[in-house]
Amino acid sequence: MFVPPHLLIHLPYLAQVARFNSFTKAAEALHVTQAAVSYQVKQLETKTGNRLVTRQSGGKTQLTEAGRLLVAEFNHCDKRLRLALEHLDFESNAGVLRITTPVDFGSVVMPKVLLHLQGSAPHLKVHCHTSDVSIDLERSDWDMAISFLPHDSREESSVVYRSPLVIVASTAYLEQHGAATNAGELLNHQLLTRYGSSHRNWQAVFAGTSDIRNARHLVSVGNTFALLEGAKQGLGIAVLPKFCVAEALAGELLRVVCSQLLLPEVRFCLRKIQAPQINHYEKLLRNALSDLNAEP
Repeated sequence: MFVPPHLLIHLPYLAQVARFNSFTKAAEALHVTQAAVSYQVKQLETKTGNRLVTRQSGGKTQLTEAGRLLVAEFNHCDKRLRLALEHLDFESNAGVLRITTPVDFGSVVMPKVLLHLQGSAPHLKVHCHTSDVSIDLERSDWDMAISFLPHDSREESSVVYRSPLVIVASTAYLEQHGAATNAGELLNHQLLTRYGSSHRNWQAVFAGTSDIRNARHLVSVGNTFALLEGAKQGLGIAVLPKFCVAEALAGELLRVVCSQLLLPEVRFCLRKIQAPQINHYEKLLRNALSDLNAEP
């Protein structure tokens, strides 16, 4: 799409006003005066024939529908141009990859991935962000996102990493409350869960098993590591991905409970923006994760 140069020069100013909802903060970010920002936005309004910003009390601003449309398109084009400039020589793996992952995956699996990439693409710079909040790639600065794939999803082509679920508890907890050798005996034990987890009770853990009914449970408000720590401290029994508990099992801080029970896998999928250089980096990332999946 052709953007007239006489409009393009003003758009970065409007984008910063949209970012901060303030002419003053936009001016600070751009290292210019507030009057300069106001002038540039006014010029854009005059040339497009549309009101783009409305001023509110307290110095706040709000974009009109026309303003939001222009900023959205500008940000989209700006991101694509940044990617193109960063990756002009992407086939030599000398660019920058920005990826966001869940906290547990990013903390445990990604360091191994980065180590692998140091060997296969030593000049590639990887910026890794961890968050359990879903991110809209088109509206963010990130190029790829790895996220948890629900058990009922059939998007197998997007899956890049798998990990079995295991039921674990500390030795101290099992000595105090007794070991569980089958699904029925687990009903007498405290189930640790995390806020928002699908494992809200034992019935949810063993979906489809008719003899499992609701049991006592403790909700751990936090992430996977809060759940892991609760299990190590003997608060109850937890259901966790194996990659999160491997170190604790090796150090005998936790023990596997009811290992004969079959639980579903945890699957992680990859989303990305569409760009040639990102497609290239996806192959490198998939190769690294494939090697990790092959490890025992």
